[in-house]
Amino acid sequence: MTFADVTTVGTCEGAYSVTRTWTATDSCGNASTATQTINVQDITAPVIAALPAASTIDCSVTPEFAQATATDACGSDVTFTFADVTTAGTCEGSYSITRTWTATDACGNASSATQTINVQDITAPVIAALPANSTIECSETLEFAQAVATDACSSTVTLTFADVTTAGTSEGAYSVTRTWTALDSCGNASTATQTISVVDTVAPILSVPANVTVECSESTEPSATGTATATDACGVSSITFTDQIEKGCGNTQIIIRTWIATDECGNTEYNDQTITVVDTTPPVLTLPADVTTDCSSLSRMSIDQIGVATATDACGRVSITFDDTAIEGCGNTQVISRTWTAIDECGNSVSGVQTISVVDIIAPTLTVPADVTVECSESTDPSATGNASASDLCSDVNITFEDVAVAGTCGNTQTITRTWTATDDCGNTTSGTQTITVVDTTSPIIDTPASSIVVDCDVSGSTGSIEAWLNSNGGATASDACSTTLTWSNNYNGVTSDCSAPIEVTFTVTDGCGNSASTSATYAIQDVIAPNITTSASNLSIECSDSDNEVALQTWLNGNAGAVATDNCSSVTWTNDFNGLSDECGATGSATVIFTATDGCGNTSTTTATFKIVDTNAPVIAQLPAETTIDCSVTPEFAQATATDACGSAVTLTFEDATTAGTCEGDYSITRTWTATDTCGNASTATQTINVKDVTAPVIAALPAETTIDCSVTPEFAQATATDACGSAVTL
Repeated sequence: MTFADVTTVGTCEGAYSVTRTWTATDSCGNASTATQTINVQDITAPVIAALPAASTIDCSVTPEFAQATATDACGSDVTFTFADVTTAGTCEGSYSITRTWTATDACGNASSATQTINVQDITAPVIAALPANSTIECSETLEFAQAVATDACSSTVTLTFADVTTAGTSEGAYSVTRTWTALDSCGNASTATQTISVVDTVAPILSVPANVTVECSESTEPSATGTATATDACGVSSITFTDQIEKGCGNTQIIIRTWIATDECGNTEYNDQTITVVDTTPPVLTLPADVTTDCSSLSRMSIDQIGVATATDACGRVSITFDDTAIEGCGNTQVISRTWTAIDECGNSVSGVQTISVVDIIAPTLTVPADVTVECSESTDPSATGNASASDLCSDVNITFEDVAVAGTCGNTQTITRTWTATDDCGNTTSGTQTITVVDTTSPIIDTPASSIVVDCDVSGSTGSIEAWLNSNGGATASDACSTTLTWSNNYNGVTSDCSAPIEVTFTVTDGCGNSASTSATYAIQDVIAPNITTSASNLSIECSDSDNEVALQTWLNGNAGAVATDNCSSVTWTNDFNGLSDECGATGSATVIFTATDGCGNTSTTTATFKIVDTNAPVIAQLPAETTIDCSVTPEFAQATATDACGSAVTLTFEDATTAGTCEGDYSITRTWTATDTCGNASTATQTINVKDVTAPVIAALPAETTIDCSVTPEFAQATATDACGSAVTL
């Protein structure tokens, strides 16, 4: 065994194939070979050395990426490329850059690695220097400088401020510190402040009200006598006053009111107002209410019930007196004029009159009889229904009454409203009503009770009898003590049939007020006569026609075979005893039926008739083929006859053939006669004729072919032969 290797360079660096050819040689020099190939390929991508981890830099710094390096297992040259992807950040000036390096060897194997640098804005804006702190008077206007700011990364900087006010060491003095905040779009902020102090060293300007004179009843509060006002460049915190009082007579006085205006910083101003309080107004007298009392009550009334005058005075105490003047009235009545006088300490006085009327204003006490209910036949006089009584504390009493009657809804009933009136000597009255109800609660009296009745039914006659009996209230009569009109009614609601059990009818008589009495009697209608058959049932014989026979039978039965019956008392109901047809040939049959007429009371009459279904019609053979003519060489073929029967009977088909010779040998005709017979023996026939004719000429056997002979030879023709398809003799 020997071998030889052949190496073939691949399509890229590091790729190749080796083919080894083996040779086997025997001792006689015979040799054979075989090969094996191994392909070496580069399918492994280069390995990129680790890149720096993701980093974060300020927006003012320029991103710097590391240079990627790689190694390849097959020693191929490696080509580097990269692509940057920039992603915007959440605010202006911030973003991230991801650089993706791709290392590709000579065989196209590639690998990737990335490095990310995040650029952020972490530097706050810079606010330009603000003015130094200052101090101003409160009358001056606070004016703060407008802050300005710059930012290394953001083009937009938002400036806001907040003021903090701090109270000064004296009331009204304060300082305001304004803090500016500069904010870039990434949320970086810086602050700067400016403070202005406000002071107040000037007193307020005070204006006091004019001097006034007021009644002692009037208020001396500033709301009534005037209030001082003050102005101050920085604001007045309070205006107060103090009073010096010099007493006069009573509650009069002279008030020296010193007003003091103080601003918020404690600067003050003073000024005086004089208020003179005098008393020129009499007391205010409040009289007790006028009193009206009954003549019997005056001696029992207390001073509190009659009333005491009261008086008030703005300037001192008040004394109250009174004087009475009486004017007599009728009886024990009178009018007392009580003059009340109130005098204050300064001699101012006022008077008023209270009127005390002693009257008789109490009406008599009236007791009326109780309401009563009486029958229309009873008396409504007070001697029967009761008299009123009355009493009075101051005088005699006169009692009268007046009746108002309202007719009742029925009969002689009514409602009497009796108004009793008690009048004393002074015309005071008391009224009360008594109701007298006149009713009718007594039922009518049945003088003659209703009588029972039995009638023979005769259609209209029985109806007339019941109506006459009902209209006469069964012969009952009645009377009533209070009502002139009596109404009769009954509970009759019809008889169920002429032969029903006696019907009990209650006759009720009602007076105008709904009082009623009843009497009962029975009404009976009897029926003992059977219906009269005026037309007897008729026999019916019909030709069978399959399903139509059922309709004819049912019509015959439903029509009671033409039978007619009448009854004097009720309608007639027909029944029959049909229970099927007798079996005969085919679909025929017969039945003798008894028809029964029954009236409403079960009385019956009968009539008898016979129903027959007969079959006299032969079956119908379906049309056979028309007469035909065939050649004698053809075998005659007749159609198979079919037949139907109107009664649905089974049909038997038979046939006979008749042959007739033709005018020449081989000619003839065959007529096939079919007979269709139903199960009732009815038969019909139909024929089909086939004519056999010889219309084909004989066939001459082949003769010798055309020949040529010498004129010295006698022509000799072959003897012709012929055959005929129909076997006829052939003449040559």
